This record gives sequence, C-alpha cells and structure tokens, in this order.
Amino acid sequence: MFDTDLWPLGWPKCRGFPTIKSKFSYCGTGEHVAGREIAEVHTRACIYSGIDYGGSNAEVMKGSWEFQVGTSSGIKAADDLWMARYFLNRISEQFGTIISYHPKPMGKNQPGIGCHHNFSIKKMRDEGGIGEIERVCKVLCDQHDKFIKNYGLGDGNENKKRLTGKFETASFDSCRWAVADRGASVRLQRNVKLKGKGFLEDRRPAGDCDPYRVCCLLAETCL
Repeated sequence: MFDTDLWPLGWPKCRGFPTIKSKFSYCGTGEHVAGREIAEVHTRACIYSGIDYGGSNAEVMKGSWEFQVGTSSGIKAADDLWMARYFLNRISEQFGTIISYHPKPMGKNQPGIGCHHNFSIKKMRDEGGIGEIERVCKVLCDQHDKFIKNYGLGDGNENKKRLTGKFETASFDSCRWAVADRGASVRLQRNVKLKGKGFLEDRRPAGDCDPYRVCCLLAETCL
C-alpha cells in the first residue's frame, strides 16, 4: 500500500526507511503495521460479495498485507482473486492510497510480493495421495522455466527480482520442492507429509500474476 507520494504507508517521509525490524511487522499490531483499516474494509467487501475469502494478515514489509482466496473449485479461484483485487483498488481510492502488486516494489533489500497458489486434485486428497503430490512436484520442477515465464507479467522478468533465494524465496534459476521449507519453490506442509495426502503450495507466482494463466498451467501440467 502506497501513499499518494508513492512511498509505502507507515514509512518515514522524504524517502526514509522503517526503523522497526520487519520481523515485528508480520502479523503485527500497533506501530509495527500500517493500512489495517483498508485491509479490514476489503475483508468485509469480499465476504459480502460471496468471494471464497480465507483471511488476511500484515506482511513482513511494513505497509504490505496478504489476503487469501479459497478454498475454491476450478476457475472460481481465479475469478475470486480478480474481483478481490478490483475491490482492493476501489477501496484504496476512498482512503487516498495506491495499491501495488509489483513483485519487488521497494528494491533488492526489501521483501517482495508473491501470490502463492495452494493446489490439489482429487488423487492428492485421497488416501495415499502423497505419491501423486510428489509426482506433481517433480513435474512442476521439470518444467520450471515454462512456469517462471508465465508466473508474472512481462514474461516473468520482474518476478525474477523477487525470486533471489532471499526473503523466504527460492532462486528463479533453479527449482526444488521440500517439506515445511519456506525457501523452497514448491512447499508441502508438514501435516500433508504426516497424513500422506493433501495439497501442495507453489510459491513461485508473483503478486501481479494472471491467476487464470497460473490455474490453467497447473491444471494442464498436473491433470
């Protein structure tokens, strides 16, 4: 979230940087966060409109927020995300602020903006689905270059600025999947491994990704 001077909410004016360590901003309160009123109005708008809305939280970089759409079936996930973005842009007008989905809006020394996709098909959720999950993870990494090109605007070149191997990202020039590892390209939650079924999280898509393209690629590749 940016103020009208194109500097993040809650950051010192005259192009200053926050003195508060970013680790206190994640899911934080009080002086550690900025923009909560906008996030909460957005939450209500999404719920009232019928979007499959999962929740929101303050993110690592002060002035940035995450919201979750889902659980949804099929193309509705992309529809809901598209409308949720529209609502957020309209709401920001009322607060005199500007929303950016750019994957790296504040340069290499600050966290980026992603759009992680949690994904499953029926075989993954069935008993013994971990085998199918691991198969899909391998396919996703085998076709890594194709996904990187389509996981952000501009052939994914801006997203490469986010995927550096820092700030809980994997580097864009390689792909690996792992359990309970925020630095992996594709992550499995620990309880998925323990239960032997569930879903995977593709952490590569950028904040400005086209959700229809991402959902289409996942379906084409994994079904």
